[in-house]
Amino acid sequence: MILEPHDISRFIYCPLLPKGVQVYEESTPFESYVGKAIVEAEHYCLLKDRALVQRKIINTWDNLWWPACPSLKIPFKEASKLSIQASAFFADYCKYDISDYTCPTISTNVESQVNIGSSILKAKVDLLKVDLSSGGKNMMLIDFRKKGLSQMDITLDPGIRATALAFSRGQGEYIHYVVAEINENKKKLQISSAIFRPEEIEKTANFLSFVERGIRMGVTYGNRWNCKECQRCQSFKSLMRKDIL
Repeated sequence: MILEPHDISRFIYCPLLPKGVQVYEESTPFESYVGKAIVEAEHYCLLKDRALVQRKIINTWDNLWWPACPSLKIPFKEASKLSIQASAFFADYCKYDISDYTCPTISTNVESQVNIGSSILKAKVDLLKVDLSSGGKNMMLIDFRKKGLSQMDITLDPGIRATALAFSRGQGEYIHYVVAEINENKKKLQISSAIFRPEEIEKTANFLSFVERGIRMGVTYGNRWNCKECQRCQSFKSLMRKDIL
C-alpha cells in the first residue's frame, strides 16, 4: 500500500473521513502561484548556481501569474493588486535566513519515501535545503502549501512528522520543518517551524507502524473529544456508538 502524509493525518483525526477530504486548509489560486513562483525561482538559481534575489522571483511570478489570470477569471485591477501583495511576500521571503547562503537549496519539488510495516510512505516538500551551520548534516524542509498552523500544530501534526521521517537518513541528523505560510488575507509571509531530533523521528517510526496497520486493516474508532461535535463525516453519528467508544 502507498501512503502519503495526509493519509496519516486523516486517519489520526478521523478514520471515517472520505479519502478525498483534506484535513488542512486549502490554498487559494493566488497563494498557490506565490509559492510556485518562489519554488521555480529557487530551481532556476540552483541550476545557474546563483544567489536568490527578489527580482528573480518577481520575474518568475510575472511569467506565471499574468498568463493564468484569464483562466482564473481575475480582473486586471484585482490581479494588479494581488501582484503587489505577492511582491511583499517575496521581499519577506528573501529577508529570512532560509533564503541565504547558509541554507542552500539542494532540490525543489522533491519526493522521498520510507518503508513502514507492509506499506510505503511517500512524502513531498517544495524545497529541500541543507543547514551549513551544522556542517551540512541537518536538513531543512520548506512547505508553502500549508496555512493556519501554529508552531505547536507543526510540532504535533502526524502528517508533518511522517514527512520528517520520510526524509530522514537515519544518520543522527536533525530535520527542520518550515511552514512558510502564504495567506491572501495577510500582508506578510509568516514563518513557523519545528525541529525533529533523531530520537523523536525514531518514536514517530514506531508510532506510525501501528497507524499503518490500522489504515491497512480498515480499523475505525471514535475520538470522544474531537468527534463529538463534528459533522464533517457523513457517518459521524455512528461514532457515538458505545461499542466504538
